[in-house]
Amino acid sequence: MGSFDRTVLSDILLGSILDSVAAGVFSVDLNGRCTFINQTASQWLGYGNHALLGCDVQALMDHCMVRSEPGSKSLLLREIPVAERSVAVLRHRDGSKLPVEYTCQPLVEAGILRGSVITFTKVEAGQSEVDELARALEALRQERAEREQLAATRHVLETRLAALFEQSPVSIQILSTDGRTLKVNRAWESLFGLTLADIGDFNLLEDRQLLDLEIVPYIRRAFAGEITAVPAVFCDPRLIFPSAGEPNWTMGLLYPVKDETGAVREVVLMHQDITALKQAEQSRSSAVLEERNRLAREIHDTLAQSLTGIIVQLQAAQDQYTAPGDQHTHIEQACILAREGLAEARRSVQALRPRALTEADLFGALTRFVERRADEAGVRTECRLTGQPYPLPDEVENNLLRIAQEALTNAFKHAQAHLIHLELSFEPGRVQLSIADDGLGFDPYRPLSDGFGLVGMHERSRSIGAELMITSRPAQGTQVTVAVLTNR
Repeated sequence: MGSFDRTVLSDILLGSILDSVAAGVFSVDLNGRCTFINQTASQWLGYGNHALLGCDVQALMDHCMVRSEPGSKSLLLREIPVAERSVAVLRHRDGSKLPVEYTCQPLVEAGILRGSVITFTKVEAGQSEVDELARALEALRQERAEREQLAATRHVLETRLAALFEQSPVSIQILSTDGRTLKVNRAWESLFGLTLADIGDFNLLEDRQLLDLEIVPYIRRAFAGEITAVPAVFCDPRLIFPSAGEPNWTMGLLYPVKDETGAVREVVLMHQDITALKQAEQSRSSAVLEERNRLAREIHDTLAQSLTGIIVQLQAAQDQYTAPGDQHTHIEQACILAREGLAEARRSVQALRPRALTEADLFGALTRFVERRADEAGVRTECRLTGQPYPLPDEVENNLLRIAQEALTNAFKHAQAHLIHLELSFEPGRVQLSIADDGLGFDPYRPLSDGFGLVGMHERSRSIGAELMITSRPAQGTQVTVAVLTNR
């Protein structure tokens, strides 16, 4: 007899044995479709011997304790241990309910999961008991579905948080309660030129540099459960890790993560790189100091010398031995020195004003700047003056010009705009300057790697009591408006 005949006889014999079992037996494939059902199961469910073959057995389940996985049928029972016993309510062909106890075993062939085999027996119960069991099973099923939904939602949130952590432009370092680093993001690695493997078990609370800079007490406050801001500090990570990146200025925020009891579980340390801002601040301070020294030299070489000459001439005129005619000469000479000193003072004050404002009024200076930069950049521009112009204090004119130059430079350099519109409006008691472009725009709330220009604009506005508003959105252009009150 051939192997084919032996296989057929073996299947027939197995089917006969299962048909004689006083329990319902059926098998399903990985799609949840019936591949075998014995006579007992068919009779209990009210179907013919082969009527359910190929059918989706999920339709037989009225209520079931079985968990299902996404994309699979509940009766595959991939998460149920072998031979675990449970209860279910099956649906008879006539619509009645059949409470059963069942076990499920994986159907494995040559090491590959092919489906499941379910064996069940009837549970003797009255209709009220059947209904009560069905309600209990339904409640449990809903509870399990809710738990699975919560687990799925949690998985989505954790995935999004993980992506946000890695893609954040802000450096983030997660610390354990003993001061060791648990996790860092890409921004941290870029800021310090290190990886988590590089720092190993290094304890931040024992960092000699942070101890000397008196930063460790801030960190300990966070470990005590307090949200703590870390002041600006200059650190050189190479003092501890020779392979680290360049020294930098940073300021930070420490955020304690607590468990249900309120105990600190982890501490999140966020760094903001302010090296560029500090360098710009230092450059500005150096420029201010240099300008002060220049002014000191200018005053010494002009006004101080003129005042000294005036004193000498007046003292000579007061001298009792000086002849009346010579006294007049000394007084005339003192007047000459005074006029020269006044001229020098005016020249020095005039030198502090932007050259553009010495050659034209504010609108003329703005127009000239726009036209020059537009020719260089090849951008279409519009300049508009509204209202009747009136004189403004030198400080107001100077700062309005500088704010406009910064805004226009940003527009010409970064916005990739097709049109830039400038409007200077004079109103009774108020002057407003507006610059708008149709360029790329940006997110004004996102930290910039080089934001000193915007910082300078805000500082200049505050110095003259003006209101500065910057409106921008990505791909929707930018508008800078500054308004200042006047006494006109």
